Amino acid sequence: MRIERIRESIIDLHVHIPHDEPSWRAKYVKDLTMKLRRTCPGGAVLKSPSFPTVLLAQLLSEICDMKVHGSLVLNESIGGINVKAVEKALKEGAKVIWMPTLDAWNHRRYQGQSGGLTIFNPRGEVLLEVEEILSLIADHHAVLGTGHLSPGEVNVLLDEARSLGVNRIFISHVTWGPTFMTIKQQKKLVGRDVFFEYPLELFIKEKELREQVVSAIREVGVEYCIITSSAEFTCTPLDEVWDKGLMMLLEAGFTVEEIYTMAVENPKRLIEG
Repeated sequence: MRIERIRESIIDLHVHIPHDEPSWRAKYVKDLTMKLRRTCPGGAVLKSPSFPTVLLAQLLSEICDMKVHGSLVLNESIGGINVKAVEKALKEGAKVIWMPTLDAWNHRRYQGQSGGLTIFNPRGEVLLEVEEILSLIADHHAVLGTGHLSPGEVNVLLDEARSLGVNRIFISHVTWGPTFMTIKQQKKLVGRDVFFEYPLELFIKEKELREQVVSAIREVGVEYCIITSSAEFTCTPLDEVWDKGLMMLLEAGFTVEEIYTMAVENPKRLIEG
């Protein structure tokens, strides 16, 4: 297999889009269209921390003539852990539902801030709303992303999700600050039929983190890993992240076949089942 085979089939499950109003211009949509066609022709999931991306994804699917999927992040802008918002997004075709990210209690704590959203009620039990959302995800055969929850929350969430029939789950950027998991913590979750996400944007920027990612993937096993861009379109160009990331993965000793598994086969299993 040649590296071109990967480039022709990349499925990126974590493409950030601008969430500030001035960025929403025709030029942005045109640029994103070109980047998606060139960079991840196998498919993409659009993610915004502020609003559902379903309608934009449907528009770009038509324009790009490729599979572009929408998602919803359970941040405060949509009412937090909001069952009705999830129900509507899934009915409209959302493919991924993320637990809270920037507004998560765990993220706020990492930033030295107070407040934030958690999956627990004051008694330490899983919120009924979380259970309802997990059931909706299962009913629609959608994908659960763990967002910026703490490792402890993730462990409980996985148990709850499995008990309610959710069978498509990935644990968000496990080698990044607020959501960091040690290799030991990650390996304990192997066998629970989940995938671990390793974003390339951080991988290409930080040498120390790059070494952690390589070690983690080797220990966990390529068959349980996915690579995404997690690229902020207005900051780091999507195509640049993938171009550099693929080359660095090859330089780190991963074979083309292993990279194909993480960039194409595993994301496809998540999206298509």
